[in-house]
Amino acid sequence: MLWLCRRTRRPRWTFFAGFGIAMVGIVLISVSGGQAFGINPLGDLLTLGAAVSWGAYGVCLELAQRQGYNDLQITRKVFFWGLIVTIPFIFTHHLDLSLGRFAAPDMIFNILYLGLGASALCFVFWNKAVVYIGSIATNVYLYLMPVITLVASALILKEPVTFANLGAIALILLGLWLSQRKVGSGTAES
Repeated sequence: MLWLCRRTRRPRWTFFAGFGIAMVGIVLISVSGGQAFGINPLGDLLTLGAAVSWGAYGVCLELAQRQGYNDLQITRKVFFWGLIVTIPFIFTHHLDLSLGRFAAPDMIFNILYLGLGASALCFVFWNKAVVYIGSIATNVYLYLMPVITLVASALILKEPVTFANLGAIALILLGLWLSQRKVGSGTAES
């Protein structure tokens, strides 16, 4: 989606081939657990909406960086507008807003971890990666999430690794390599 919104050349064929191969690997991981695919219109629309939103974030990130905002300023703006958009859900879902719930040490730790570590710090690092390798290349590395999940589940949870999982990992890595491969004098991002 990002290249559609920018005034640059579209990625080379290797980018799209790598995308297709990586998606086959991701589907293999999804079906290797023995779960069947089903159609859930609301869930499918929410997933599509999340993908479009992430693409829009990438476009907005590039625009903000071109206007001279640094990574911390961009992250602060993202969190501010995220809070503004979230406020109506507090009233529509009748959430308990009593501050006593948040006094427990484990709750404070969870909020700090999720707010600062898993969100703010990750956004700052993501934005920095976009500066160094570009938004399209950075997004391609999201293909590694299922690979990291499989490796972590094998190491931490002692879940079995099947031949289908290994094949899926190989396809994802091949797709990532192919989509980032330099062809001639240009790059896949160009």
